[in-house]
Amino acid sequence: MIVADTSGWKFIGDTANAKLFEVEPRIVAVDPRIGAHDTVATATTNLEVGSRYLASCGGGIVLVYFDQLAGQEWAARRVYRRYDPAVCFGLGLIGGTPLARAMMSFFLGLARVPNLPTKVFGSAEEAVQWARASIGARSVRAAAAS
Repeated sequence: MIVADTSGWKFIGDTANAKLFEVEPRIVAVDPRIGAHDTVATATTNLEVGSRYLASCGGGIVLVYFDQLAGQEWAARRVYRRYDPAVCFGLGLIGGTPLARAMMSFFLGLARVPNLPTKVFGSAEEAVQWARASIGARSVRAAAAS
């Protein structure tokens, strides 16, 4: 089981099923409560809190820890399609348990967002490295286009 070590992170917000943190500038972690279920209502709130933070810092990546989730409604997965790619540059899904891997696979199949890279990771370290590289690559492309 992959559990978020939030000890060095900045708290961003609290929702009915998760806490959101700034891992480092422009990287948000969604840390579900143990046994949480993701519903349309909780997905909407998580998306709003994460998007508000990302908009305030020029955009970035959202990393979601799946191992503590007990379930995710089909309709909740569709809510995450509303992430604005101008603000959310990608989603990293982190998990190692069989249930988490299954939920992440369903998420990839049913909620894939056009123009929003989404990857599955078996470790938080890999996910953070990908997030840093994605933000860096986007910054380079933006500078070149200026």
